[in-house]
Amino acid sequence: MYRDILSEWAADSVTRLAGANCRVRDKRIILCVGYAPPIEMLVDIRYGKDGIQPVDIPEKNLVGIYAPMDVECGSAEETIKASIDAPIGYESLENFLEGGEDIVFIVNDGTRPTPTAKVLDALSTRMDLRKARYLIATGTHRDMTEEEYNFVFGSHYEELK
Repeated sequence: MYRDILSEWAADSVTRLAGANCRVRDKRIILCVGYAPPIEMLVDIRYGKDGIQPVDIPEKNLVGIYAPMDVECGSAEETIKASIDAPIGYESLENFLEGGEDIVFIVNDGTRPTPTAKVLDALSTRMDLRKARYLIATGTHRDMTEEEYNFVFGSHYEELK
């Protein structure tokens, strides 16, 4: 609620400062005709686990700044377990794996904040993770460090390496 009040206050303030030509939709400013932003704008670009790269963007190149909408999420563990229990297109994980002789999991490398360790936690109660192979999707990235392997595989790393 506090965030909504703050957003409304910010939108009202911008409308007053920029004039009547400023349009606000869903508490986000989408168009300000006649409003002159700074000549350059410093924007923080996030990457990796907690990397931030500040970038100066000239006014003529700045189309807008977009952010994901706020979404209420449940527990990651509960969501993962529910997804494994009722996968899209299959009756169950057990049916999907039935008859599988060579199981390969493709996992992101340590540069992406994918909750692979949490998925493996949920899978470990349904199958022996040591019977699968793991392909690390590094793409053009360098090999992973020991710290990144621990991040990706979590508590399962020692038994799977």
